[in-house]
Amino acid sequence: MDKIPSQKHGDFSSVESEVIKMENVSDFWKEKIVLIQRQNLLLGKPVENILEAQKKIACLEQKFPACRFETEKTENSLSVLVHVSSYFQVRLFIQKQTKLSFFEKSSSGFEKIADAKLPSEPFSQLEHFIQHFPEYEVEFSRLSEKCALQDKKMKIAGEFLKAILGKKYSSGKTIFSIQIEKESFKVALKTQNSEKCFFISPEEIPDLEFKLQDD
Repeated sequence: MDKIPSQKHGDFSSVESEVIKMENVSDFWKEKIVLIQRQNLLLGKPVENILEAQKKIACLEQKFPACRFETEKTENSLSVLVHVSSYFQVRLFIQKQTKLSFFEKSSSGFEKIADAKLPSEPFSQLEHFIQHFPEYEVEFSRLSEKCALQDKKMKIAGEFLKAILGKKYSSGKTIFSIQIEKESFKVALKTQNSEKCFFISPEEIPDLEFKLQDD
């Protein structure tokens, strides 16, 4: 939840530097990995041994030649890093337990954005994910665009709301603060003797100035 600083004496400077964050789009990939985990729980068949796991990974590597597979094997473990795209990696680590991790490229390199423990064989879920990754990319792109538009909308609305409240309470007797909660704003008003708050959506902001005139 982001907060626009309290304003005093009509100081309602630009919120351009205030980043109004929407829900992190990386939640998209967290939802995908949670779905994989749920499906995996229903299988009830654990990984037999490292050798068999290595053979099944080799089969996947043949099915998806466009992806680069990096495999590291020890006596008791198998680590597989799949380069699904130039910006996305999937890591499967098999030991006593199996762990699946997603990595996304950032300015500082690849960073882990989601992981899950899988009690059963993960190979069918991994195959399905790689096969459908192009579809997930489209979904993710659309979600990112939607979040960017919503972020812009909230930023503009926040500026407008800040200006209205700054004009109304320019005397400094009332201090206000604005918090972003999902797709609405929480406005808190504080005077020497009282405090109150209300919620307002971006669509309701244009009418706020008229309502405050009667306040």
